[in-house]
Amino acid sequence: MPQTLNSIILSRQIFATSPSEDRPTAEDSSGLYLGRTLKYNLPIMFNLDSMVNPHISIIGISGSGKTNFMKNLALKFKILEDMRIIMLDWSGEYYNFAVNMQMDCFTFEDAMQPANYSISGSFCSSSHYFNMSKIKAAERSYSSGMLLSKIEEAIFSSLNGNQRISIFIDEVWHFLKDIKARNFISKVYREGRKFGLNMVVATQLYGDLSGDLISNSGTIFIFKLTGNENINGLLRSGLISEPEIPKLLNFEVGMCFCIFSKKDSRISKFILKKSQVFQLDNYSIRCSRMELKINVKKFLDMSKKFLAGKDAASKLSFFIESRGGHEIELHSLIGFLLEEGEKRPFIISFCRSLGIGDIDIIAAYAKACSALGEKINEI
Repeated sequence: MPQTLNSIILSRQIFATSPSEDRPTAEDSSGLYLGRTLKYNLPIMFNLDSMVNPHISIIGISGSGKTNFMKNLALKFKILEDMRIIMLDWSGEYYNFAVNMQMDCFTFEDAMQPANYSISGSFCSSSHYFNMSKIKAAERSYSSGMLLSKIEEAIFSSLNGNQRISIFIDEVWHFLKDIKARNFISKVYREGRKFGLNMVVATQLYGDLSGDLISNSGTIFIFKLTGNENINGLLRSGLISEPEIPKLLNFEVGMCFCIFSKKDSRISKFILKKSQVFQLDNYSIRCSRMELKINVKKFLDMSKKFLAGKDAASKLSFFIESRGGHEIELHSLIGFLLEEGEKRPFIISFCRSLGIGDIDIIAAYAKACSALGEKINEI
């Protein structure tokens, strides 16, 4: 895959233009909440659409937290960004996650049946998980090429960019051994954007990722790495500087460097002190008269339906996650929505859609407005 001049310049100038940890700016305030910076304790928001290209590389040794990070990212893409997920799993460790996400789950043998993927539209209507853990080691390279060829045929024959799809591949080195698989990954990196495709690849060794994959990744997450070969590779690439090596070697589980290459030519670099976990259980909404348990997905779906803000679901997710729990005071929720510019009728409709009664809404709205110093009108 040829490197573009722009991507080469970006990859080489990271440390010429950026300190070891930047401060998030106003331009970095929208997107998915990942967690907080190590140095400034400020929120890190990830906006895929603002990156120079949509592809993501994740590097980290076993046990560094990259698998949980990938699960978290896939879940947020699916729930908050309405993306379809295609997940390829060599170990089977993502299976329970895929079931909980209500993905269509297949073994490699299932996927190879002609009837299953001759209808390419299935990728537009649901998310797909492929469990490849039963494939013999000697057959993995060949099998990866066969499966990705099937997926390629289904995707590129019908997609027009209206439906966004994210392809997650952990232990990507298995696929890069096969020429068909390599060609497919190369094609996604070259042409994926116009089809609404992005790719998220992860591996344990820096050397597993070729220079063109790194330089064509708009986003790179580097978890704990050890070994001279890994460290020297990172130094040669310019992704990490000498003073940062001690930090990298001593990262706790879930800590990572986040390197964002933006469309506006800015390159931002942060240290995520711990990935914020996003779970599909229940939120607890409380006020003086009641406590309501509501499913996270329903809560976020209702926010998309009734609130006016384009990023309402992502902002609400950030509001709750950044407070470290799933318990919400109704007046705090309403106050947050008012500060985000949501209008009164939308807020009321949203609260009603969650099953909250008018008396509780009135009381919480009054408390929120009082705290904000705003005039209160009758509902």
